Amino acid sequence: MLRAIGGTVLRAAAIEKGIIAAAPFSTEDAVRLMRSGYTVISNMNESLGIPQNIIVTRNEVLEKYPETSKRMLKAYIQGIQLAKFNKKEAIKAGYDAGLQGEADIVSAAWDLYSPGLTSDLSIAVPGIQQMLDEDIRAGFVDKNFTVDRVINDRILKIAQQELRAEGKLKQ
Repeated sequence: MLRAIGGTVLRAAAIEKGIIAAAPFSTEDAVRLMRSGYTVISNMNESLGIPQNIIVTRNEVLEKYPETSKRMLKAYIQGIQLAKFNKKEAIKAGYDAGLQGEADIVSAAWDLYSPGLTSDLSIAVPGIQQMLDEDIRAGFVDKNFTVDRVINDRILKIAQQELRAEGKLKQ
């Protein structure tokens, strides 16, 4: 099992001193470590098939505000499409919004992170199932906890259908 314990500096120091063999890092930190001679053994955006950002809400919010939820999801999908298909524009938008960092590191971090972005915000159920199975094995959640109790993608599917009908969903 691989879990992030401690901050980035602590994990990097532990790897450097041989206390631990591997640890998860953000894409930007991974780029810095790679430039220092360390090796990426797994890009979880690719291997798990899910990006690290997950949107969470209560079912009652989806039921009470379905139109607001749908508009937010449509905007998020379009933002992901900008980020996935327009690297230069996405990085510029990031800097315009306050992103800080060296341009070459940000560019390399984008290269690591973008493969995990789905073009339509589809949920990578196998990746979620893999994480849930590990949490059940570790005793973090009850063994009767299932993916269908975790994921409610009804409004997401409506948002995707509307974007397809509007010609705004790239594949």
